[in-house]
Amino acid sequence: MTREFKHLKAFLVSLSLVSAAGCGDELDPETGDIDALEQADPAVVEVLDGLSVARPEEGSAVTMEILYEDGNTELVTIASDDDGVLSMHHHNDFGLVFEESEEACAARCSDGSYSLMGYHWQSKYSWRYSDANRPGSVGKTAAIDAFKYAFVGIASSRNNCSLADQVSATQEYLGTTSIAPNVTSSGCGQPDGKNVVGWGTLPTGVLGLTCTWSSGGRAVESDQRYNRNVAWFTGNAVPSGCTNQRSLRAVAAHEAGHTFGLGHSGCSQTMAPSLSACKAGTRVYGKGDVLGLRALY
Repeated sequence: MTREFKHLKAFLVSLSLVSAAGCGDELDPETGDIDALEQADPAVVEVLDGLSVARPEEGSAVTMEILYEDGNTELVTIASDDDGVLSMHHHNDFGLVFEESEEACAARCSDGSYSLMGYHWQSKYSWRYSDANRPGSVGKTAAIDAFKYAFVGIASSRNNCSLADQVSATQEYLGTTSIAPNVTSSGCGQPDGKNVVGWGTLPTGVLGLTCTWSSGGRAVESDQRYNRNVAWFTGNAVPSGCTNQRSLRAVAAHEAGHTFGLGHSGCSQTMAPSLSACKAGTRVYGKGDVLGLRALY
């Protein structure tokens, strides 16, 4: 799969550093390279080969995060201003906030880097789990526990750096649902007001896909879809003889970070823009991840 974003007749390209200072200013022109899209009122905007988003309503935005099996990620936001003019924001790593004299790949409890997406939850994130299409190798209870672990980890700022919980974000698991995540094999649909985590097919090489809808810096919905054709393990420990299995807890912790407004961070953090197979340590947040959450909540 080609991993270069398609520029859709861009007539404006603005290049600048991504600022993590203001979580309430969504898609400010000073926060990244923004391609304004001149479209004939499309219902669907293609942002990557084979992946697209439904056109957001005026004054709102949708952010898509794609996590690949090779460990890399893509992160893009499509926004519609109050006049319905679309813009595409390609998130990059230039907006990372580093502490003074900090190296880019320091140890997890020394690396204070983080970046923010421009949205956060102003109310409790209440979510449901859809068990449809769950891979046979993953038990239902184990899957639910893994997703709970991720979201509770956000609300409690779970970390192994002895950092106190100063994060006010809240979450609630509402149980199972027959409603599928508002994420298809081809991308993000229109928001339906329900936060759902579940399974399904995704393009070859994609581990998971998270879609978060926001308006004026306020997150209003976030759904996640995990690839049912991937080899997952669900516990805290890496299985003996692991070759290409993925930690559901670690991947879910990364996706939960995006749901709650975290961007990518330094390479030692849970929110690093790459995740490796047979690794589970990033299921627990690092210093930069926690500092990012504190900046948001």
